[in-house]
Amino acid sequence: MEQAADIMQWYREFIAQAPEELNGFFAFLIVPPGPPFPEALHFRKMCGVVWCYNGALPQAENILGPLRHFRRPAFEFFAPMPFPMLQRMFDGLYTPGLQWYWKADFVRELLISA
Repeated sequence: MEQAADIMQWYREFIAQAPEELNGFFAFLIVPPGPPFPEALHFRKMCGVVWCYNGALPQAENILGPLRHFRRPAFEFFAPMPFPMLQRMFDGLYTPGLQWYWKADFVRELLISA
């Protein structure tokens, strides 16, 4: 959490120039106690980005490289999957009816204040 402002600033600059095949949403969360999250992170308050890459798999490493080089992620889960699977990834963490289809917000600018 102490790095959240720096990560949001990096995200703001990166996402504006990201290829169309890559999108991600910034999240503040308490890490759920279960797979695929490592036990050492369970119940920790963290910030992160949930990424979705919808492009050619051989190019994924080039696209994702800058994400990994900015800061070493505390946790990474990257695997080919159909989009509906991504949509359902967190369903088991929520009471039925509380988790809806993930959507995105479109904003012109991400303002960051201290």
